[in-house]
Amino acid sequence: ISFQTNGTTEAMRINNNGNVIIGDSAQVRTGGGSTFVSGEGGSSGGKGDFSFGVCGGRNGSISAGGLGAVKVTGIGGAAFGNSNYGVGLENSGASTTLPAASITSSGGPVLVKGTGGSSFGNWNNGVNILAGGFISAGGNGTVNVVGICVSSGEGNENNGVAVVNSGSLITSFGGNVSVTGSGGSNSGNMNRGVTVQVGGIISAGGKGNVRVTGTGGIGIGSRQLGVFVANSGSMITSSGGNVDIIGRGGSGTGGNNCGVAGQNSGLITAGGSGSVTVNGTGGD
Repeated sequence: ISFQTNGTTEAMRINNNGNVIIGDSAQVRTGGGSTFVSGEGGSSGGKGDFSFGVCGGRNGSISAGGLGAVKVTGIGGAAFGNSNYGVGLENSGASTTLPAASITSSGGPVLVKGTGGSSFGNWNNGVNILAGGFISAGGNGTVNVVGICVSSGEGNENNGVAVVNSGSLITSFGGNVSVTGSGGSNSGNMNRGVTVQVGGIISAGGKGNVRVTGTGGIGIGSRQLGVFVANSGSMITSSGGNVDIIGRGGSGTGGNNCGVAGQNSGLITAGGSGSVTVNGTGGD
């Protein structure tokens, strides 16, 4: 199902106490007004995976034309399980002939806020961008992505914001880009604030600045990293603006709770005359 308005100022709102699925090739779009989408996964306390707040499937899109703003808010379910993310964009399933899901504007600001599932399990990320999913703003529109993982049970890799796989992207054409993430607080490992891996990219076009702020999870595990950039092709960068990275390691009893960490050719760079500033504080 697709929803679309053609007016230049008409807004669209989709609010659901259950999860919102933007299915294969479905569109939620305005011609020029703002687009608002929010959803919340189940919280029955039972067991289950993929109890997400808002999920985009293959070629599914949420967008606004003109100078319309886009705001997407999702809360993952509290069921015991995995991948109960707040907002997810991906290309899942057997077919890879369709591009991945997206949240975009033509020139207005884009705000995406996701809160990951609040119970036991792995990969209950606040904002989860996989397999070519992307968030972008056209023109001078700004991008603000906030991911929070509130998982408090046992589990690993419960990240605030995850940008993973080649083609997965948070970017702008010319506006500033801000990404903020906070990892889960549980007994597992690698609960990172912001993780960029396996070819994922956070960037800004034109003279746009990039600011990434990450806080690792709190618990007894290790490698509760604030900001993590790993693997060839993974990067945080700009075309000409400044890049600022602020990371704080989690307060875990395990080791290697770094504020900012890179691994296996992950890059933090700035193009043109842009500067790079990295501030990392290890965990307590």
